[in-house]
Amino acid sequence: GPFFTRPRAGDATAGRDLAGLVTAPEIPAIVRATAVLELRAYLDQTTAPALQSAARDPSPLVRMAAARAMDVLPVESALPFSAHLLQDDYLAVRSQAARLLAGAPRAQMNPAGADLLARAMAEYAATQELNADRAESLLNLGILQASLGEGVQAERYYRQALKRDPAFVPAYINLADLYRTQGMNAQAIATLQGALGSLPDTAPLEHALGLALVRGGRLPEALTALQRAAALEPENPRYAYVYAVALHSSGRAEAAVATLEGAHRDHPGDRDILFALAAFNRDLGRTEAALGWANRLLALDPADGRALQLRQSLEGPVK
Repeated sequence: GPFFTRPRAGDATAGRDLAGLVTAPEIPAIVRATAVLELRAYLDQTTAPALQSAARDPSPLVRMAAARAMDVLPVESALPFSAHLLQDDYLAVRSQAARLLAGAPRAQMNPAGADLLARAMAEYAATQELNADRAESLLNLGILQASLGEGVQAERYYRQALKRDPAFVPAYINLADLYRTQGMNAQAIATLQGALGSLPDTAPLEHALGLALVRGGRLPEALTALQRAAALEPENPRYAYVYAVALHSSGRAEAAVATLEGAHRDHPGDRDILFALAAFNRDLGRTEAALGWANRLLALDPADGRALQLRQSLEGPVK
C-alpha cells in the first residue's frame, strides 16, 4: 500500500529540493540534518530514498536527524529503515532509534530484530535512569513508557519529573495528554488547572487547558484560557489561530476575524491564519474580503490546494 500520506498540493518541488540537499555530500552536515527534519512534511515514494540514505550517512548528525524524522512513518514502514540505526556507533543515534521503534509490534520483527530493539531500549532506559536526577530525563522515560502503552509507568515518571522540578511545564503537559489518551479528560483539566495555580501566566499551560476544556464541552471557559495563551505569547501564531477557531465555533465569527487580523499583522506569512481569514470572511458573506485573503495565500504558495478550492468557490457562478 502507499508508504506515506500524500504530500500537500504544490509540495512536490519543495520535497525534491530537500531530498537533493539531503544527499549532497558537499553541503555541511548541519544543513543536511536540518533538511532531513524538514523532509518529514514531504515524505512520499519519491523522497523516501533520501531518508533511507540519510539513515546511512557518514555524519552522525544526519543519522540522528534521520532517526528523528522517521517518527512520521508508521512503525512497520520505519522498521526496515532503522534496524541498523539501533546498532549505530553513537549512543544518541541508538537511543533515538529505540525511542522511535518503542511502539513497534514485536510480531512484525524477526527474532534478531526484536532482540536488537530490546537491547537498544534497555540501553536507552539505562542512560535515562543514570540521569534520572534531571527532570528532562524523567520526562523522556515517561514519553518512552507512554509510547509503549505503559500508562501507569509513564504517569510515575511524569510525577517524578515534577517532584524533581515543580516548574517543569512539559511534564504537566505530557501528564495531561496521557490522561486525555486514557479518556480521563477531567483529570487532564484538573492537572493543568493545578499547574496554573503554581505557574500562573504560562502560555503553553493555558493553551493546553483551553484545548482540554473544548474537549470537555466547556466552551466559555475554554475561550478564556485560549485567549490568555494568545495574549501571553503573541509571538506564537498557533495560539492566536486556535483561539480564533474556537471563537468561530462558538458563533463569534466577527471576533474570530478581528483576532486573526491582529495575528496576521504579526505573522504575515502564516498560511493557517490566511486560510482561516479567507474562510471566515466567506462564511460572513464578505466575498470580496475572502477573495483578497485567498489571493494573498496563493501569492505565498500558488499551488495551495485549499486556497485554490476556496477561490474557485468564491469566483464560481453566483447562485
